[in-house]
Amino acid sequence: MSTPKGMKCVPQTVGTADKVLIYSDAAHIILQLRHQVPTEEQILEPSFKIAVSLTPAVIWRKIAQIKLFLLSHLLMKNYMF
Repeated sequence: MSTPKGMKCVPQTVGTADKVLIYSDAAHIILQLRHQVPTEEQILEPSFKIAVSLTPAVIWRKIAQIKLFLLSHLLMKNYMF
């Protein structure tokens, strides 16, 4: 997906072949997830690209959910050691 006209793109690489791209303008926020695998390395592993249009309210809820997940993950990790 090329950057839609009038939108800005903020790319983030999260792994060797994974990317999160955030496209936005005054009225829209689009989250795109990409996982690309060169076929010469692993022919059976799929590549994929998905884009989801989100509202600011949904994004704030997801941020809160992620923070709770991270907090519980950190607490469990601290209790294990």
